[in-house]
Amino acid sequence: MAKTTELHPHTPYWQKRRLLAENLKALQLLLLSREIPEEYLDRLNSLLTENNRQLDNYPVLAGKKAWGESGRYGDEDPIACEVSPLIGKSSALSPPLRIWLHDKNTAEA
Repeated sequence: MAKTTELHPHTPYWQKRRLLAENLKALQLLLLSREIPEEYLDRLNSLLTENNRQLDNYPVLAGKKAWGESGRYGDEDPIACEVSPLIGKSSALSPPLRIWLHDKNTAEA
């Protein structure tokens, strides 16, 4: 039987990123499961568009290597657990997967 270990955020920064990812996932589920008035959808779209414009001004760090090279966010291994589109805890794109590590070279999901 594989050991269960919860991967905690490497830094307070990643905790904030995880919370944001959780909120984005919750928003997506709410949008897909509710009858929402068009006026509210318009307002939400405006807010998201404005936020995207503001975020576009920040540097791009694509992939764990770029995040690691910046030197401010930790080593590549913990960063991979945050930004991976498949398992990233800080990625709103990642599905709710559980991964079990049996040893250094074997895992299952």
